[in-house]
Amino acid sequence: MTNSPVIEEPSGGLTETVKSTSAASPSRKSWTSAAFLAVLVIAVNSWTTRHLGWGLESAFGITSLAVGLGLVVTIGEKLLPEEEIKALRVSVAQIPVALVIGLWIAFACLATLRSSVVVLGDSNEKTFSPEGVRLTKIDTGEAILATQREGKDASLRFAVSTSPLGRAYRLKIPGYIEQVVQVYPLIGLTVVPETDLRVSPSLLFRPPTNALQELNPQSNGKFQILEIQKNAANSLVVSCHKSSYLLGREQGIPAAWAGLWDLELKVSQVSDVPTVEASTKLAWYRYTVLVPAHDLAPGDFIEARVISGGNAVIARAQVKLGSEPLKDVALLAVPSPQVLNRSEVPSCPAD
Repeated sequence: MTNSPVIEEPSGGLTETVKSTSAASPSRKSWTSAAFLAVLVIAVNSWTTRHLGWGLESAFGITSLAVGLGLVVTIGEKLLPEEEIKALRVSVAQIPVALVIGLWIAFACLATLRSSVVVLGDSNEKTFSPEGVRLTKIDTGEAILATQREGKDASLRFAVSTSPLGRAYRLKIPGYIEQVVQVYPLIGLTVVPETDLRVSPSLLFRPPTNALQELNPQSNGKFQILEIQKNAANSLVVSCHKSSYLLGREQGIPAAWAGLWDLELKVSQVSDVPTVEASTKLAWYRYTVLVPAHDLAPGDFIEARVISGGNAVIARAQVKLGSEPLKDVALLAVPSPQVLNRSEVPSCPAD
């Protein structure tokens, strides 16, 4: 009698494997969603802290928060009933993946089109004035308003529009030369005026000995500075003190200039009386600071002159500003003094 081959029924192993894989798929999807969401939280927090000035600044704190979101699923698997776990897996696997990707896309668009400029002030810098800081668009000249002022040094934050390739703006800070700055997305721009900008140039005008004598109070002389623009002279400032005059940002005088002034006085032979030479040099050291209505810039053409009590120009100097922060300018005596009309003679400012 021939034995028939025994055909075994297929075991449920393959079916169980398929079920196991199917059951694990929502879990893997939920972990993927949690991971993307955690990274998004970190990215958004970093962006808002950098460009808006608010967010969790502690890297440990934000990382803990993000990791905590990722661990919610695992903790839920340990504590929730099986039916609720299955429902949670299906919910996280089917809905949040698309939602998180959409949030990522929205954040990427925002991060590439918006940025910020932060101007750091210095509490010890007297020339820094937050009210005078100006950021403007190059194409339209529209001024950007500061969105935030923070810290004891009155640092300013400007929210600006940009592009993936960056955008240029004009930045003007009192005491410094206006500069074109490039603002890129994500990283933005932080400006430290003392190191990133060039100071506005200043001029030290030194009247000659005879002109200094006219600037004595009893002589009624006047010192005037004019700005020459297209053959038109506009008066910037007038003073009636016997001294040299520093126009612009106050700066320390280099020590080497003293030796040069000594040589200048000896070569000019203004007087054989030592006291006259000493008086002239002392007047040059004790300069009077004159603040113009606007910061000086390279390319400006400036004229300085001393007007005697008889309304005649007895000393004059003209200079075109360059990039040096401080320039020494000696006024020269006018061989043939030019008498001005009374309407051209400025009045001494009130002390």
